[in-house]
Amino acid sequence: MKKVDIAQEDKDLEEIFNRLFEMAMRCCEKYPSQMVAGTYMAIAIRMYKTVLAPKEFKLMMETISETDVPPYKGPSLH
Repeated sequence: MKKVDIAQEDKDLEEIFNRLFEMAMRCCEKYPSQMVAGTYMAIAIRMYKTVLAPKEFKLMMETISETDVPPYKGPSLH
């Protein structure tokens, strides 16, 4: 069994989050924020649907729809 390096995974997650967030903010300069966010959501859902079992996917979608998420508190782009 492969040992998981949690510290490295955390660094990788932070790096990819920052890179994709930066790209999203650049896209928001050209396209409406809702269009950018919707595109990221569509990509994410499609990827999850590909890698998760149907029951896992359904549970994840239910969790997402039932979880209160605070808005981003950054600079307004519109």
